[in-house]
Amino acid sequence: MRSQRRLYRNQSVVSLIPNTFIGGVASEIPTKAALATKLSISESSISYFAVVGSDIEAAINVEFQLKNSAFSNTNITYYDDREGKVTSATQYTFYPCAYFKWHNFPRLATFIQRFVSDCPIFGPEALYPLLISVTSGLGWHNSASIEILYIPKCTQLGASVLYNNNFGGMANLKKNILPSQFRNNQ
Repeated sequence: MRSQRRLYRNQSVVSLIPNTFIGGVASEIPTKAALATKLSISESSISYFAVVGSDIEAAINVEFQLKNSAFSNTNITYYDDREGKVTSATQYTFYPCAYFKWHNFPRLATFIQRFVSDCPIFGPEALYPLLISVTSGLGWHNSASIEILYIPKCTQLGASVLYNNNFGGMANLKKNILPSQFRNNQ
């Protein structure tokens, strides 16, 4: 187990304990600077960075938005945001990603479209406990391995569930946990 290391910068405590783990991208994101660029945050917002095999781990000290096409067409296999630093995402974040299997975004509140779209092996669960808004469509489109979609606080799914095809191509979807206003439109 890692020791609890801390760095004091300008009289504030900055953790050196990793809180972000991203699989399969070490060859594409081999440095702290490359990760900062990929996430559109400053390099100083990353207090720790390491390559572990084909994966990377980092201690990120700010909340941020995943920008347009952040991990599109990469070899990403997972993204584990243990402290909820990602609060929103623009479009095409993980579209398409053939090797993307799972993620953990406990504080993700909104995304635009094609967040986990055309990711054939992603699943079986897509859990978004705080997601309130999908402002366009095709959110999980053609991610056929998803069996459980958990979005209990969502108040917006584009114009409607049906017209924005958020659930199209999800052949294995067995359980949708949606707010009541969307349950009759599935």
